[in-house]
Amino acid sequence: PEFIAAVETILSKVRSESGDPEAQAKLLISLSDALLSEERCVDIVQQTDVVLELFARLAAEADVKLVRACLGCLRKLVLASGNKPVFATAERIGAVASLLSRPEGTVQYDALCVLRCLA
Repeated sequence: PEFIAAVETILSKVRSESGDPEAQAKLLISLSDALLSEERCVDIVQQTDVVLELFARLAAEADVKLVRACLGCLRKLVLASGNKPVFATAERIGAVASLLSRPEGTVQYDALCVLRCLA
């Protein structure tokens, strides 16, 4: 429970840093790393808005660093969870697939990696 509260606190901090993509990216990366070190990672992910937040950032964000950070976090979390169907809704797959039309090759590559994990 206290870990879940900590996750929620970090997520609200991410939302409040809306003008600073660099800070958001750092917070999300440290959050996913902390989650991955937890043995109940999958339970915690399912009980919090981490995945929703990451996908929401992908849809709304223009900053390449932040988008890449979100994709990296998603990939790690999906792999850690053993490809739980919880991640792979049609809407979410569509959100990641839409990034393939972005001009940055690095974003396209990261999106492909996530899609491969979700497939």
